[in-house]
Amino acid sequence: MGQILLLGQSVSILCIAFACFISIELASIAYVAYLILVPYEKVNILGHDFGANVISALLLSALIYRKKLRSLVPIYPFLVLFAILGIAVAFSDRDVPISYQLNMLRVDAMSTIIPPLVIWNCATSNPLYLKRLITTSCICIIIAGLYGFYLANLGGRNPYIEALSAANGLNEDAATTYANKLTESRLSFTNAAKIQATMVHPMRWALLLSLTLIGASINLGKKKSTIGALIIFLISAGNLLISGVRSGAAAVATGLGYLYGRRKPVYFCLGVAVIAIIGFAGLKWQQSDAVNNVVSQSSNKQGSSVEMRWMQISAALQEINSCAIGGHGYKWTVYYIDHYGAHSEMLAFESLLIAVLCNSGILGIIGWVMFGCSTLYINRRSIQEPKKVVEQDAILFAYLCYTIMTGDYDYMPVFAIVSTIMLAERRTIIGRFQS
Repeated sequence: MGQILLLGQSVSILCIAFACFISIELASIAYVAYLILVPYEKVNILGHDFGANVISALLLSALIYRKKLRSLVPIYPFLVLFAILGIAVAFSDRDVPISYQLNMLRVDAMSTIIPPLVIWNCATSNPLYLKRLITTSCICIIIAGLYGFYLANLGGRNPYIEALSAANGLNEDAATTYANKLTESRLSFTNAAKIQATMVHPMRWALLLSLTLIGASINLGKKKSTIGALIIFLISAGNLLISGVRSGAAAVATGLGYLYGRRKPVYFCLGVAVIAIIGFAGLKWQQSDAVNNVVSQSSNKQGSSVEMRWMQISAALQEINSCAIGGHGYKWTVYYIDHYGAHSEMLAFESLLIAVLCNSGILGIIGWVMFGCSTLYINRRSIQEPKKVVEQDAILFAYLCYTIMTGDYDYMPVFAIVSTIMLAERRTIIGRFQS
């Protein structure tokens, strides 16, 4: 079974690569569908493994060759961020080999910047492209969501991920252990496991669900998309509930709270009051460990309470005491876990703030602040209607909330693609395609 899936994975990537030479619009749509439905992007040709950035490079080459690269608008914030993170490498204490840092920086920059760049320029040159991309993405999310519901009855197992993990280099036992570790239940009110559906990590899946849920909520009131938005809303909400990733709910609450708080402050305050009453009643009824763990480390879970987070931030500041400007080096947190396992105090570096401090120090914090500010600036320069600017900002705040609570699991590309699609959609609506 695993070999069949691996063959399908390789054939899919080769088809996307071939499509780059025929239609870049078709290739980019197929690539987004692939990212949603397939957890790995490696392809083996004549005994040589090629990674995900091969497709990114082909997409960029096709975009330039067909003279469709007309605007860099949506990637300016990412360019700023990666430029500053690159500068931080020079000021790091080189605890991580410089070659490792530069290679990881290249991989992350390509996977984050190129797909949104292609999507943006295709959307600005072909209005039908965006509709096809959104429709295809929604269908893929529905497929992945239905599979997620199926997994709720398997007690933590994910046959699809297990088979592909084994086929992509892990032996079967290791793949099964890896998948089961990712799907450990953290919810006391359901026996559903921590589910990642068709993605390699449940955190990545939950982020996609969170951003999709916010997008569907925005479209629920629109006459032409109410039914489709409702279907996506229900599937995303249901999967987010059983995913076991509580940070997803916090991200949705942050995004929608900002959205409706800016639009209708009175209704927002009433909604918060109702949710607080219901939440208090639920706590008194069940005293869920999943909720108790959010505010105290006395639970049997580790690393996710507010108290524990403050301890971890203090540990991060102590960690970079001798290299405050540039930190230990880009992706030091990944390097550390690969070589030494979980940290004694910061565990798996489960917060963006902790990861950025350790990896890139003060420069990293500056980079992320500038990333957020430049994103807000681009939103206001690109969209005329204030209501739609608020909608676009909500996606950013939801993402930042999510990463601050969970850490960095290489899911910035998910945010980059979703935010670019939404930005292009709003510019399409108001008819402004200028760079």
